[in-house]
Amino acid sequence: MGFNNTLFARTRYDVATMVLHDQVTADIIAYAKQRAYSYSDLSGDTANRSNFEIDMWKYNPQVVVISTHGSEEGLMGNDQITEILSPANSLFTKGKLCYFIACQAGKGLAPICVSNGARAVFGWDDDLTIAVYPLDGGQYELVDAFRESLTVPKLLYDGVKVKDVYQSTIDKFNEWIEHYDEVDPMIADILRHDRDHFVLHGNGEESVQLSWYLLMGLGDVFFYIIVFQYTVLQLIRMFRSVK
Repeated sequence: MGFNNTLFARTRYDVATMVLHDQVTADIIAYAKQRAYSYSDLSGDTANRSNFEIDMWKYNPQVVVISTHGSEEGLMGNDQITEILSPANSLFTKGKLCYFIACQAGKGLAPICVSNGARAVFGWDDDLTIAVYPLDGGQYELVDAFRESLTVPKLLYDGVKVKDVYQSTIDKFNEWIEHYDEVDPMIADILRHDRDHFVLHGNGEESVQLSWYLLMGLGDVFFYIIVFQYTVLQLIRMFRSVK
C-alpha cells in the first residue's frame, strides 16, 4: 500500500453529517493518528468525488472511511449533488477495507464494492439513526452510546481482524442496549435497529497492515530482550572471573 494508510471523506452540511464529522469520524482519525497511521482527510467542501478519486490514485490507502448521507446507490458528496462513491467508481475500493458510516450503503453499494475487489466493507443495510441532544449555540452532542458504538471499527488500527471488529461493534451495541432498556427504552430501540442492520461484506479474516507505531513497539520488546540477554551474559562472566 502507499504511504497514506487511510482515506477519510466526511461531509458536513446538516446536523447529522456535522455530528458524524465532528464526533465520530474525528475520533477514528485521532485513533489512527495516535498509532502512527498516515491519512488524508477530505473534510467538508473537500469531500467530493474528484478529490476522492485523486487521493485514491495518489495514495492507494489500505482503509477507506466515509461518513455522509447514503443510499443503496452511493455516498453523497458535500455538494449534495454528486456522490463521492457509487457503483460507477467502486473499482477504486479494490484491495481496500471500507467503513461506510451512512444509511443504506451496506445494502447495495457494499456488495458491489466487494464484487469489484474490496477486501471487506462495514456498513448499514437500512437507515442509520443516531440520537443527539442540543447544546447552546445551535450545537448538538451525540449520545455516548452511539459515539462509542460507531467508533468501534477504529480497532482496525490495532491489527484486529475484520470479523472480530464486527463482533466487537455488535457487543458494544448490546452493552448499551442493555443499559438503555432500563433507563430509556426509546434509545434502546434505536440502538437495536442500528445493531440489527450493521452488516459486514467480504472476508472477515482480513486485517490492517502494521503501522510504524506497532512495529516500533515490537522493536522496543526486542531491544529489552537483547539488553536482558546481554546483562545475563555479563553476570555469568563476572561470576566465572570471581571463581
